Amino acid sequence: MKLLSKTYLFAISVILGVIVFIALAYFRILKYQEIYFTMSSTLVAWGLNILFAIVGGILFGMLLGYRILSVNKFTPFEKAMLEMRAEIKAMKEKFDEYEKKDLITTILAIKMELESLRKELLSQKSEKTLNEEEKEEGFNH
Repeated sequence: MKLLSKTYLFAISVILGVIVFIALAYFRILKYQEIYFTMSSTLVAWGLNILFAIVGGILFGMLLGYRILSVNKFTPFEKAMLEMRAEIKAMKEKFDEYEKKDLITTILAIKMELESLRKELLSQKSEKTLNEEEKEEGFNH
């Protein structure tokens, strides 16, 4: 079984002490007119202010340190996002290229079909004209 660290136990006891103090004041067990209440509430207020100032200073220092150290460099997350952007751009270009190839193939297929239809129409026309000429020749003889 792992025991809790002393710092963790101290933090829990301070938090519980503040909660008990606030509960005692709320239920009017501690009287507002007593000097001990005034002194203890002042100490609790100073303690909380100091605690929040230390935590805020640590977080602000971390923010400043991060910004100062990462001025010229990208973070690993930003690098990953830039690589992903480049991959997406390459995929889009490849897709556009395939789309153009398909379009060109379609256009060529349409042209070939039109050419075959034109030849078929010309052959039908020539057969028709030949049939008409034969009929005309038959009437002329």
